[in-house]
Amino acid sequence: MSHILERTRGEGRKVLLIIDESHYSAGQMDEKEKSAATRLRDDIGADLTIEVSATPLLSGDESVNVQIEDVKAEGVIKKGVVLNENFKNTLENGKIKTDLAGGNEALVLG
Repeated sequence: MSHILERTRGEGRKVLLIIDESHYSAGQMDEKEKSAATRLRDDIGADLTIEVSATPLLSGDESVNVQIEDVKAEGVIKKGVVLNENFKNTLENGKIKTDLAGGNEALVLG
């Protein structure tokens, strides 16, 4: 991961970290898990971190409250999100293998 982050920054791009269900890392973990989560955040060193939680435990820099009716009306709740449609996941020997379908690594970072 560090090589990808280095190349991304080397190309002048910013790193964005999105943490879904962030309330888990905000107080419901034991110290070992919390330490690992903090190390991972430090290792990534994102230029911007967006934490998302329907049940936040800590207050952040800014907080936005949205009515559930508005969320449903806008179709915001999704079962999944496609970040790169050129990714192809396959199951091999009981493990998920991820490859770009017909592309190269530049598409992952681009």
